[in-house]
Amino acid sequence: MFRVGQRVICIDATPYNGDWADGVDPLIQGAVFTISRSNYPSPIFTGGVVISVRELTNPYGYFASRFRPVVSRPTDISAFTKMLTDERLGDLVVLQRVLERVK
Repeated sequence: MFRVGQRVICIDATPYNGDWADGVDPLIQGAVFTISRSNYPSPIFTGGVVISVRELTNPYGYFASRFRPVVSRPTDISAFTKMLTDERLGDLVVLQRVLERVK
């Protein structure tokens, strides 16, 4: 499940019962939020785990199923750089040119 401080992205911003309640900030699909309270039962909804986010006000919380974790991966292009500097790649280019001439 989610933990406090974790960054999550909203994947479902549809209002509950067609409209957001008074005093509840609506969700924005695709927006990234930070969890302030996690995995607690909702005071008014049943059948779902609820989270609260720092950036929005909602005294009831939002269903955790409306979010997914933000996955941050460092960009690493070293494999592609190695391909460009690999000696074997030069041989492949030469072979390709030879084959093009044969056609």
